[in-house]
Amino acid sequence: MSKATSTMQPAPVQLVAIDQIDDGPNPLRLDLEIESDEMQELVESVKAQGVLQPIGVYPSANRFVQLFGFRRKLAASIAGFTEIPASILKAPSGPSEVLVMQLQENIQRLDVDPVRYGETLKALQDELGCTQQELARVVSLNPVKVTRLLAAARLPEEIKALVGDKRLPVSTALQLGQLGEVERSQLLRQALAGQLTRDEATRRRRAISRPPSTTSAVGRVTVQLDHCRRVTVTGVSATFEEWIRALQDAVADAKQGIRQRLTFDTYRRRNGDCCTAVDEPMPVTAASK
Repeated sequence: MSKATSTMQPAPVQLVAIDQIDDGPNPLRLDLEIESDEMQELVESVKAQGVLQPIGVYPSANRFVQLFGFRRKLAASIAGFTEIPASILKAPSGPSEVLVMQLQENIQRLDVDPVRYGETLKALQDELGCTQQELARVVSLNPVKVTRLLAAARLPEEIKALVGDKRLPVSTALQLGQLGEVERSQLLRQALAGQLTRDEATRRRRAISRPPSTTSAVGRVTVQLDHCRRVTVTGVSATFEEWIRALQDAVADAKQGIRQRLTFDTYRRRNGDCCTAVDEPMPVTAASK
């Protein structure tokens, strides 16, 4: 894995002329539409309080290149400011470091599209050739969050668009994305109509994804526990799942009986379509305890 080291560390802050700042790459494709409601709210905030959080820039040929804070700079310009507070950072070593810095800067923002964030994470992972665990360490994110964001990047395009338009919660989208096209379309209509919660989507997805049980053709299985105890399970119409549960329960009962030094000729219990029996045809001896 090639190494990307973030330059996101304490840096000197100074006022920089806005017309001396060139835009750098914007891989998260943050909304820079002047007429958007979010931008108008930010402009009003800047007019009232100024720019509270510095943008990030690095020096280049007697000018500065911007790394993050694109919307803050645009809002300050619209509000009539000619200067803006900026953290003066070291120039990034390459595209991967730019991605790391922007991902770290924007992860706490509620309005960042998780699909865009996930796609940028995937681009960084491909650039570095790293595992998800390594990627989580590079961008200082919880591995579970990285897994969810990468899953969002793999969603079908139709689902991505709905998440981006905020018509579908990403938590519900991640559940629908695991289904086939037919099942997904059915549940998607319900979700868009407000008739499908995240928990219900999870339950329905699990029910659809669960493979059908297969009935076993085996009628009897005997497991010898030791030289004097055996477990027998019978159930002609039982499923494999019932066989497994019955065997597990019977073995657990037998082991408990051994620990408690119980003796019994035959212990039987019904478990679904299975009948389990713990047989002890010979007396318990010290060697078998």
